[in-house]
Amino acid sequence: MAHSMKLILIFSFLFISTISAFDAYMVVSQYPPTVCKPPRVCAVNLELLPRTFLLYGAWPVDTTNPKTQLIADPNAPAFDVNLFSEAQKQMLEHMWRDIKNGDDIKFWEEQWDKHGKASNLDQVAYFIMTA
Repeated sequence: MAHSMKLILIFSFLFISTISAFDAYMVVSQYPPTVCKPPRVCAVNLELLPRTFLLYGAWPVDTTNPKTQLIADPNAPAFDVNLFSEAQKQMLEHMWRDIKNGDDIKFWEEQWDKHGKASNLDQVAYFIMTA
């Protein structure tokens, strides 16, 4: 019993310590003509895509230990597109697009769940920091 309790306490400590153990954001971009280069088929017509880099993600990283897998805060709220003002949503639709599948809102939700919840920021601050 004591041995299993010790394991639970260690796991809890590691879990809590990795939620905010980062010191930088890695901002990842994508270049539509390269991402959608044939034979890859993208949902967004390549002719309509900008010839500029778009955001792919903003990932919290621990630069002292880059292999550290940051854990999303389990208490962070679920993604809610309605939290964005119309201007913020338009900015995201312009800069942070899902060019592969064409579903921006689903893409933003995936980025929030995987990276935003580990950022110690609220949803709007997480997405808008890259603007």
